[in-house]
Amino acid sequence: MPPLLGPSPLLLDHSFPRSTEELRRAAIALGGLQELVEQGAASIALTSALRELVEMFDWEQPGSDMALLQDIYRYCTLLFLSPSGTIVMFALDDAPDYGPHPIPEEGGEGPLVEYWARDMGKLLGRHERLLGVGSAWCLGVICAEPFAGEPCPGYAGSNSKAFPLIGPNNLEELDDAYGWQVPAEVRQQPIYFSDARKHVNVLGALRVDPPKGGSHHKVHFAGARPWVLDPNVDPLPDRFLAELCEISGYPLPVVKYALKRGLLPPRALRLQP
Repeated sequence: MPPLLGPSPLLLDHSFPRSTEELRRAAIALGGLQELVEQGAASIALTSALRELVEMFDWEQPGSDMALLQDIYRYCTLLFLSPSGTIVMFALDDAPDYGPHPIPEEGGEGPLVEYWARDMGKLLGRHERLLGVGSAWCLGVICAEPFAGEPCPGYAGSNSKAFPLIGPNNLEELDDAYGWQVPAEVRQQPIYFSDARKHVNVLGALRVDPPKGGSHHKVHFAGARPWVLDPNVDPLPDRFLAELCEISGYPLPVVKYALKRGLLPPRALRLQP
């Protein structure tokens, strides 16, 4: 499942004239964001306040490139205003004030940028409250420059804590924004040979070869060594199940849930209270 990306002020706030170069970067970054979303590599984090910034789009900007403005507005409408399963809306009106989030160097200044900083600050506070101070980030802020092949300028004159600025080449720095929901009783239940033999396909197994002169069943996965399943080892110890974790890429609680119940566990957004 993907991490979350929050749009920067440069992408959202067009209530005042921006230079042609700024508009060009914004259009390129919005196009890049759309590609990431379509690929399933990221989802978009929004609040009602951030969405309002798009609705305040100013078409009467002297000297602005109208073609670029039209492209930007089309992208913003598609990405931020259209109903979509790739948008995660956070209700922060009643959230405690965490102080303003630092503003990206590219973002500019003004009341709407401060509006952005207030809501992103609340979201930062929620991240730390729910996931813990110092935990891996599962939300980042889009930085337009790297999408245009330029270095990220960072945040404007601030050493305060902030969400990482993300371009197309450092998305992997973000953690998954969704967590597996595995009940405690499943984590503690023994996994028997019959459970694994019946449900190992849920973890990606292609086939299970029966024993040839012994008791070893060989479970085959694409691009991985076979996993040995033996009815004489019942229930299966965690050290054997840990081999499935390495092969399938799923953590141990997910492996146990899948083998016991025959499906993967549900996932839930980690930043919802």
